[in-house]
Amino acid sequence: THAWIRVSDPDKISTLKAHIDTQMVLHGASFRFPIKSKLTGEVIGGQDRSVFDLAVLDTGRLVFCAKPEVLIDGYAMADAGITIHNPAGGALDISWAEVPTQRDLELLRTKTGLSKRVSVESGNVSTIVTGELTDDTPIEIKGSVRRLKDWADEMQPGDKKRCESPFRFSQSEAAFIKIGDNGLPFVHDIGNGTTYKMQRELVLRDDLSDFDYIPEEPTAREKEVVEVKHEDFKQEGGFADWAFLTRRGAFYNIFTGEECKTQAFNLAYGRDVPEVQDGDKITRPSASRYVMHFIDGRTAYDTLYMPSALSVGSMFFERDGVQYVNSYIPTWVPKVDPNWRDGSAWKVCDAHLK
Repeated sequence: THAWIRVSDPDKISTLKAHIDTQMVLHGASFRFPIKSKLTGEVIGGQDRSVFDLAVLDTGRLVFCAKPEVLIDGYAMADAGITIHNPAGGALDISWAEVPTQRDLELLRTKTGLSKRVSVESGNVSTIVTGELTDDTPIEIKGSVRRLKDWADEMQPGDKKRCESPFRFSQSEAAFIKIGDNGLPFVHDIGNGTTYKMQRELVLRDDLSDFDYIPEEPTAREKEVVEVKHEDFKQEGGFADWAFLTRRGAFYNIFTGEECKTQAFNLAYGRDVPEVQDGDKITRPSASRYVMHFIDGRTAYDTLYMPSALSVGSMFFERDGVQYVNSYIPTWVPKVDPNWRDGSAWKVCDAHLK
């Protein structure tokens, strides 16, 4: 059965889809449909579904309703029975729809174990899911099913291969494999506008010296990013400078490095919480609840020292699908004397290295 609904803003349809896709899971209004491997039969992933198919919430979706023909004597084609319900009701108002907040996506990761990032650019919604795709994910291309790694080993950076979507039923090759700039393969499903990325695992080997962890020389672009000015990073003061770290279960001040467990945070800063409208009453919530529920406080998995990931004006960045707070704090770095070459200290270091 198909139904068409007139909406107030067609450009908001993809945003509404992203909103429903997240909220139906968070509110227990969905079920997980298992996707099984065509190689082994084991479950390799799943698709969250609800009472209607979200795939049709797309302005580019084609629904074929050509009238069938009956060429058998004695048979006739019954009428489709198309009816219009509530014709005077007007368009469905979807102007309120927004993509999921960072807090909602963090709750979703806690519930499903998958990291999801949703963004909007020029009205188009882009979704990136990390944690479901692996080297062993079976991928079907023209009837042949092999592991993702096997297909990727035959490809070069920038190459693309059309394939079936690995995490939903598909027979139209509406997806493709591509090797990313980091050398890892990813799969983009055109049908649902989702890019599936692999979770890079960090492996520490005790037999390596500390010098083996020295990063490669940054590219020109990375050098440009690192060279930021102190004035680019301004403390807003108060609760706006705090983020919640899910790995540590603690609040972290992104400009001072202070860290407080929730109970300590509530005791120390409870007096600074203003009165707020909570439903139909005025109340003064705890400091932690105020940050997370009333001012949309930021969350991250943990801190990570990564000067090359610094974005001007932001202490947050994403690495391998995981959100981090940069523990490299530019305001702590002493300002360089513009006449430093006039001194002799640097020459001692330079001579020693040579």
